[in-house]
Amino acid sequence: MSGITAMVLGRIVHPPDNLVVQHLMDDGLACVVRADHPDV
Repeated sequence: MSGITAMVLGRIVHPPDNLVVQHLMDDGLACVVRADHPDV
C-alpha cells in the first residue's frame, strides 16, 4: 500500500480550503405511519 487515501465519503459541513469536495447525492427522509395516526 502507498499510504495515500483515494476517496472518503462523509458529511463535511465546513471543509478546509485544501480539501477537494464533490457533491454526490442528496439524502431524503421518509416516515411511515398508519393511515389513522393522530398526527397525520
